Amino acid sequence: MSIVCGKCAHVRGENEHVPDWQCPACGVAYNKVKKIQEAASPQVAQQQPAKSKASTPVVEVDENVETKSVIIGQQYMLYGVLLPFVVAFLFALLPTGFLSPVLFLYGLGIFAIFIMVLPIVGIVKILSATGRSTFSKVLHVVGFIIPLVNLFILFSANTKANTYLKHHGYDVVH
Repeated sequence: MSIVCGKCAHVRGENEHVPDWQCPACGVAYNKVKKIQEAASPQVAQQQPAKSKASTPVVEVDENVETKSVIIGQQYMLYGVLLPFVVAFLFALLPTGFLSPVLFLYGLGIFAIFIMVLPIVGIVKILSATGRSTFSKVLHVVGFIIPLVNLFILFSANTKANTYLKHHGYDVVH
């Protein structure tokens, strides 16, 4: 007859090198676990009818493709906002005349395109994952190109992402 541990559910084999009363996997005494389970089972049975399902919510985090897309979209938006400040700080540290003006402007132009595309990709990822229409996506992208309106677009997309993540079990801190 094989013994199953009440704590770790390990099935005891025939050639174990521990005493018969002890679980070889977790080291607990079988009789102690049995006493604890017997003592707890009447209390659990008495408490279950008193508890309602609403009083003990079980929160499960939804790890699907849309949720990951929303998280990545938020990261892209954040990088698109913070990266220009980091690069401006780094350029301020360079000594004067370190880069030729043509190389500087060329690098700045490529970087500006990258900085503009990164948040747009983030916005589209968030709006796609949250089920927004194509018209809404186009409206957000066009609005993002307009100065000052882009701040409202970022706020709107971030609010949609936070609401989606809260709904899917994530703890979103404001």
